[in-house]
Amino acid sequence: MDKNHRIDRLRVSTMALGILGAIFSLIMVIHGGRNNKSILLIMLFIVWVVSPFVALLMTNRISERWPVLIRTILYSLIVIVTLGSFVAYGGILHPAGTKPAFVFLVVPLLWWLLIGIFFLILIISGRKG
Repeated sequence: MDKNHRIDRLRVSTMALGILGAIFSLIMVIHGGRNNKSILLIMLFIVWVVSPFVALLMTNRISERWPVLIRTILYSLIVIVTLGSFVAYGGILHPAGTKPAFVFLVVPLLWWLLIGIFFLILIISGRKG
């Protein structure tokens, strides 16, 4: 199997994993907000929690012609964000004494910080190439 075929399969696999992560995160935020009377607040949480996945999946979609190393970093980031979301939103590492909303506020912020670092790497690598 040639290198291009493997990287294409990895791209499709991480796209599917990212979609699963977004769906799981969406379900968990809706479940977490089920007792909240404010539809607007729940909608804001949904947008906030799903936004890193949307950004990563859109980036994955346009990354076909990027260097293999940059795409590999992107694919790794999608895996990290998805698995990290499973852990965080699944309640595996729920900090004691915090309200459920805490996780839905902080975890996407961490993902956006990682995405920002990725884009810095992308910009720096573009200047060198």
